[in-house]
Amino acid sequence: KRQALHGVMRRNPEHRKAPLALLSISPDLKAPDLAAAGVFSQLQDGPAAVLAGRPLGVAQDWRALEALDGDLEKVTPRDLVYHEAARLRAGWRLASGDPERAREAMVILDAASAPRSTVSDAVLRARAAAVAGDSAGAHQILLSVLPYLKETPVHRPVARRALAVLAIARPEGVTASERAQLEGRLRRIARTGP
Repeated sequence: KRQALHGVMRRNPEHRKAPLALLSISPDLKAPDLAAAGVFSQLQDGPAAVLAGRPLGVAQDWRALEALDGDLEKVTPRDLVYHEAARLRAGWRLASGDPERAREAMVILDAASAPRSTVSDAVLRARAAAVAGDSAGAHQILLSVLPYLKETPVHRPVARRALAVLAIARPEGVTASERAQLEGRLRRIARTGP
């Protein structure tokens, strides 16, 4: 796909969707890679902010990511990088630990949900609920994603993030046995793989 998209951009430098498509299928691409390919200059404010925000999210540079929020907000649901922008916008809000910011993250994540949501997105939403003080909602989300988590290396980091959510979500009405069962299943998945 990447080669085909590069071909489209060489033949038609004004093509507006090809750079976005390349950006959306290439989460490993960084700004210098796209600049060398002549793509970066074709990205508009929001998608360019997604590209700039990728390494900041990985580095957990939440202040710098917060500074990009205005441009990230310009990414629309029609843009192929909309879900990634939503994750970046939610990330710095959750890192703040502020319940009000966590509620903002919930709104952002809910707006970006289906049809492209992943199990990882659901765990991020559960974290937002827990930070916002909705332990019951966080616990319910974790229960709902559990059937989709498999004992594979791919789901190992997701299960670890789910365990971190479970550690802060203490809903009333959930018995110690129910909690232990959920925690045990998540721990089993988290240990799978290398």
